[in-house]
Amino acid sequence: YYSDEKVGIVGPLITDRDGSIEHTILLEYHVFHHLLKVFGINYLHLMTKKLYKKDNFVDSVSGACMLVRNEVIEEVGLFDEDYYFYVEDMDFCKRAKNIGWKILFTPDSSVYHGKSISARSHEDSYNWQATQHCISLFTYYRKHRSKLEYKLFKNLRYFEMRFRIFFNFQRGWARKMKEILKSLD
Repeated sequence: YYSDEKVGIVGPLITDRDGSIEHTILLEYHVFHHLLKVFGINYLHLMTKKLYKKDNFVDSVSGACMLVRNEVIEEVGLFDEDYYFYVEDMDFCKRAKNIGWKILFTPDSSVYHGKSISARSHEDSYNWQATQHCISLFTYYRKHRSKLEYKLFKNLRYFEMRFRIFFNFQRGWARKMKEILKSLD
């Protein structure tokens, strides 16, 4: 793997405070994955779980720590400023893959990541993170998925917010997200 000149990005194993593996390997999002998540099935986690044991070529790695060749940055550019928080790493890797670069995950190297430390400075950090992640996903879908899939994703998230409001599950946040969803496009 390491001698392959088309490897443009390498990501290590990332752990958090208690030694748990963070979601270092990121698979490309599809609306199908979000539909399963509504039913409590984290397809992305299930599909990546076995990949953490050895070197693997992957869709993308976490921007918390990635080694990037200069040539990749020259060809792809930097992280897209359309993303305020979250998903910019996946977008960067997607753009690199689209022009022929490979992304490698290796557990041979590992780093500790103080997950969500930046986000904790916000008053309601959990809801702030969820909001930012959702907005970034819409940016990603708009850029990299079909119009139909974007519309399906938007409708799915809108349905999720109505469900949360109806069953009083994070009702206040869901109301705010519903308004944000209406403002998109």
